[in-house]
Amino acid sequence: MPSENVDEFITRCRIQGSQCKFNPTELEIRLIEQLIIGTSHTKVQQILLGKDETLKLDDALDVARTFEATRTHMEALNAPSISVDYVHKGRTKVHPGNTQKCVRCGLNYPHRGKCPAEGTNCNYCGKPNHWESVCRQKKRNGKGDHPKRGRGSFKPRKLQDERHVNGLTNAHVNQSDSRLNRGAENLCFDSVYIYNINGPQKIADNQAVVNLNIVIGDQPATLKAKVDTGAKGNVLPLRIFRQMYPHCIDKSGNPLPRSTKPIETMVMAYNDSIIRHFGTHTLPLDKLP
Repeated sequence: MPSENVDEFITRCRIQGSQCKFNPTELEIRLIEQLIIGTSHTKVQQILLGKDETLKLDDALDVARTFEATRTHMEALNAPSISVDYVHKGRTKVHPGNTQKCVRCGLNYPHRGKCPAEGTNCNYCGKPNHWESVCRQKKRNGKGDHPKRGRGSFKPRKLQDERHVNGLTNAHVNQSDSRLNRGAENLCFDSVYIYNINGPQKIADNQAVVNLNIVIGDQPATLKAKVDTGAKGNVLPLRIFRQMYPHCIDKSGNPLPRSTKPIETMVMAYNDSIIRHFGTHTLPLDKLP
């Protein structure tokens, strides 16, 4: 589990468990056990082992996700001081002849065991033993995924009016809420990476960065941002919003009402978990320096 996050781990366990013919209650118990055994974080194990037999899988996952998010934020806070974060769409360098993609699941081939798509049904055509990301019928209908889309090939459910946005995920709040308006527009993000623009030279040399002249209040300012021509959405970290507009932040550290524009759009990660956001904000842009 050290190389994967909790959602990737539990998805893999769920696929394996579906082949064991457990009933729903027993499957949930087994998944909780695997989460406790498989996590590399002692603190998560201590918390989960301290729960009684009424512990639900969703609650156990919330504990693990919260710990992962907290650790990520602490690592970001302990990093060298920066002027602004930027968003970079993850891309995988493909070296011809070194890697192949499985025609049934879209993941790297060969697999260590059997193909994870084996025994599952496609969310698009309903046929067995392949995933939607490599569905030939979907591609024939002209609805194939973007060729540079990440590895979000497994989706537990299909949402209405879903459209894919090339963007980011690792810092997200993985809490699905069935009460959300399913008719709202859904933005699905692949993997989100937040880098330090003023960080290591080996990273900076590979990035396209631009300085933007913006206006904060009535004062001119410069915003350093990453240019990503493939992205269809712009992400501004809450921490940067706080620095730019401290007078628009409440005691809890969240934007005050009317400081951002509420929207019904749901932002989702590749694993179908909800990414919390505070709406939209328009930055007055003067011109490029």
